[in-house]
Amino acid sequence: MLWRTFLFIVFSSFLTAAAMLYLKWEDLKGETVNSLASTNQLIRTSTSAVLELQGTVLSVIGHRLLELNGLQDNPEARTIISEALEKNPKLAGFGLADIDGNLVLTSDNLDRQSLPNLLEKPETAKSFREALRTNNMVLGRTYFLPAAGMWLMPARFRLTDKFGNTTAVMTTGFTLNAQNSLFNIQSVPDSMHLVIARQEDNNYYRQYISGVSETDYNQLYNSPIEQVVVDRFNDALVKENGLSLEDIKQQQGIYFGTSSNFRNEDALFAIQYDPKYKIFIVVIQKQASLIPELKNSLLWLIILLLVFNTVLFTIFKQIEKIQQRSKEDLKFQANHDALTQLPNRNYLNKINLSLNKTGIKKFSLGFLDLDNFKSANDFHGHRIGDLLLI
Repeated sequence: MLWRTFLFIVFSSFLTAAAMLYLKWEDLKGETVNSLASTNQLIRTSTSAVLELQGTVLSVIGHRLLELNGLQDNPEARTIISEALEKNPKLAGFGLADIDGNLVLTSDNLDRQSLPNLLEKPETAKSFREALRTNNMVLGRTYFLPAAGMWLMPARFRLTDKFGNTTAVMTTGFTLNAQNSLFNIQSVPDSMHLVIARQEDNNYYRQYISGVSETDYNQLYNSPIEQVVVDRFNDALVKENGLSLEDIKQQQGIYFGTSSNFRNEDALFAIQYDPKYKIFIVVIQKQASLIPELKNSLLWLIILLLVFNTVLFTIFKQIEKIQQRSKEDLKFQANHDALTQLPNRNYLNKINLSLNKTGIKKFSLGFLDLDNFKSANDFHGHRIGDLLLI
């Protein structure tokens, strides 16, 4: 019974440790979710500020170019557009396009011979058409522009005359270089990844993704996000928030979930939608990045378990010795006279049974008769009588 109690306590201690480890894991996930939310909001705020500024820059430069007959490739207009690029290192170049998608004026860093028609190139056509009918700056799909020799995320702003008619589209491109990125990538911890995505028709495309090699750009930016990845994110949103990707486009806020990233690694994510620029801002952190901190807690729990159960074993071992000693004392008291410590009748009965089992039928027993012991006991007292017997 004693050791059953010990085993029960040991088992309970392991269950408690497992529960504490689980609570620690949930606590780590909670802290990570809060950090993801803060980072996501910081990215949203800084990105919106930069985009607002660049929208103003495109508007001011564009109208100035039109004043200088930029659509006729005026040299003075070309000088202004090139100087504007020097003051905006986040940008890959500037261009002024007519409403038919032809880039008629560009900054000097672009090879005009390899410039595409923005209405004919699949990566640019949809966003260019959208820019022709909206007053906001429009972000397009990220693509490789041979004329600039780099990957960029295009932004377009329509220019109108005094009657509100579209006369041209001012266009630029944000570089994907981490140091000059549009997004405040320095605020993203090393354990997190930033993904900016946009929807075109039924597909989702990556606008920007941090922490990847340029050798992966073609695969990541030229192709839609794999449908299985989209479905995982959508299912996670529905499970955790009761809202789908389409739903959060109508809702303002940051939403959370657990899904798999493009490398098929389990990850926590925080996502929100920017309706003005029609982009999803997603900050992701692999769950595996939480393991080192969980290991520290596990190490301490193992040490505590070892110490606790070692001390507990020592205590129970001592209790067992005390119980064994008590049993032996009780057994001795039951089989011996309390005064003389000599075997009593109960002991003799047990001896008799033992002898019978071994086939011994006879044994000798000596008696000592004290004459007038009762008188001596009565006259001198029980203490003297006891001493006499001993």
